[in-house]
Amino acid sequence: MLKNNIFFKSKILVLTTIFLLLSFGTEKSLSKETIEENTIYDLGGFRGIFIDETDDWITLCKYDDIDYCSLMQFIQSDDKNISHKAVLQIIKRQKENIMNIYTSDGFPLNPGVGIIFNDNDKFKEYKLWIPYTECIESRCRAELVLNNDLLDRFNLLDNFIIVIHPKKLKRIGLITPNNGFEIAFKKMKEMPN
Repeated sequence: MLKNNIFFKSKILVLTTIFLLLSFGTEKSLSKETIEENTIYDLGGFRGIFIDETDDWITLCKYDDIDYCSLMQFIQSDDKNISHKAVLQIIKRQKENIMNIYTSDGFPLNPGVGIIFNDNDKFKEYKLWIPYTECIESRCRAELVLNNDLLDRFNLLDNFIIVIHPKKLKRIGLITPNNGFEIAFKKMKEMPN
């Protein structure tokens, strides 16, 4: 009788836990198949509520601060069994348009990241080298100020390449799709405070 009582109570506890998880939403990895409003998503370690998706770019906002929104994209490539990742982030409430580029720090990196724009005849190949501003825990961050010239470049590109420079390995190019950047950027900046 005691065993049945304990089993019954544990069964109720499990069912209650499942109900609560379903009621408050669960955390999901971002993918086009799982996008739902008011769900907390994890994009390469960055958590937020999904607001909008425009082609290759998504807008996530902090669940407790709707003014703290980011236009983001997560890129991942596998090379020689080492996973290389980058997260691009533009934060709405910053005065300047700054793109933060986060790369994973699971292996020694040279002190910066590169960007290559090379798929538009008007600009031909254009390279930037951006030093890391900080490395904390599992990621390093580089900051790129998007002045008008760079915004024009981003608006015209179908893709660009983020170049990670691991020490003792050849450089890794992460091809970054850029469809919808101009529209997504404008929508994010025009969101009401």
